[in-house]
Amino acid sequence: ELSLLGYSGLIPFFVGTLMTFVDNGPNAFLGASIVIAYGTVIVSYMAGMGAGALIVKDKPAGRPLLPGMICTLIVWIATLGFLLNGKMIVGATAMIAMIATFAYLLFIDLVAVEKGGLPDWYGPLRIRLTIGACSALALASFRSLTL
Repeated sequence: ELSLLGYSGLIPFFVGTLMTFVDNGPNAFLGASIVIAYGTVIVSYMAGMGAGALIVKDKPAGRPLLPGMICTLIVWIATLGFLLNGKMIVGATAMIAMIATFAYLLFIDLVAVEKGGLPDWYGPLRIRLTIGACSALALASFRSLTL
């Protein structure tokens, strides 16, 4: 079931976020790293799903391809910046970029659902999963700014 997989996919976001609140040292940094690395993977996955939806023979999603790819590159650059300098403020910036990207990808998915390019059940699931992921990212970002 796709719903179960989707909700299970929120676990790393919340585990990493919880770790940022454990202490002000290595656990917080590790938690932020988990959230950022996992968020980058999921952003790439969601953008890739959108690209895949464009090539469905019977019902192409009718969504733009380039903006999703640009979002993925922005998140990758922000993640790379965090990995190269290890500063939590850069990590918070990467998480904020992910929130914006998830919101954008949700928007174009909802438009594709409305146009019949994606199944009707997909929109409500994407809304709930995006809220979950963005909530964890917002909490971890806020915590990262206070360290």
